[in-house]
Amino acid sequence: MARPRKEESRDRPARIIDAAAKLFAERGFEATTVAAIAAACGIRAPSVLHHYESKENLFIEVLRQRVVERFLRDFRIEALDLNQPPAALIEQVLRTAMDIWREEPHLIGSAFAELIRPGGMGQDLLTDLLMPLLERFEQIAAAALPPQRRNVPIRELALMFVFSLAGRYGTLGREPNLWGPEQDVIDALRLIAQTVLPSPSE
Repeated sequence: MARPRKEESRDRPARIIDAAAKLFAERGFEATTVAAIAAACGIRAPSVLHHYESKENLFIEVLRQRVVERFLRDFRIEALDLNQPPAALIEQVLRTAMDIWREEPHLIGSAFAELIRPGGMGQDLLTDLLMPLLERFEQIAAAALPPQRRNVPIRELALMFVFSLAGRYGTLGREPNLWGPEQDVIDALRLIAQTVLPSPSE
């Protein structure tokens, strides 16, 4: 029995997101066409553009729903133990980030590739997706660090974390020997952070 037209219309944006996420992860942004996304949904290309205006807008919306919103939800201030030593807090944040990254490695890899591609969507991705993540890291630092140490370069540390994790999970499927175990990544990033974050006695 066919679904009612109104119900199908309400479900269409979600179906487009699902199809686009799969194709962007498999093919990357450049190689994925609106026509291919439409075909995967069983609709025409203009119907995709009716909901998302352009392939670029659709890509950003896919990343927002599949990655950024999950980060912001899991990195709520109240969900973190801010009283633990900085090294332990860093590890908690990194492990949470890795859980998210592990679920969408190829999609995040496509975003990373587009971020650094000459003529790509770098500025839009930075403005719409990366800035909310950096701001959340800064909020965590402001809540966790004593006032006299809140001038540490949190945004730079956050960028190191984001690009290290994006690089790892974006290339892991294609270059499995490039990276060591996850714990090595955590240890390396934690060592970097410990050079600028206060010790428990400070």
